Amino acid sequence: MRTTKQTPFVLVLAGLLFFAFSAPLFAKALWYKGMVTRAPWTDAASWVEIDQKTYSLMLEDDKFERHYLDSNGRWHGEKWPISSLRVGHWVTFKAEDRRIFEIYVEE
Repeated sequence: MRTTKQTPFVLVLAGLLFFAFSAPLFAKALWYKGMVTRAPWTDAASWVEIDQKTYSLMLEDDKFERHYLDSNGRWHGEKWPISSLRVGHWVTFKAEDRRIFEIYVEE
């Protein structure tokens, strides 16, 4: 009779422990906005500093997309090399923790 009362408690405790330790596995990349405070640099990996925080660049082709309005009010996008990113650019970026997967500059 005693094990019948303990079974729900053990199952709830096991479920809580599972979610507590597996939460990082379910992390999702989110969109953020910020200003570049240090231009991209490369050592063993590519890095950029946005709003005084250092992020590693996980871009597929080491290019970012620049969006701009033309004279007719239409948005256009161009791929630029990451070396063209400068201090003072306002960027929108998709990041998970301190890793950037997509980055856009709007002008």
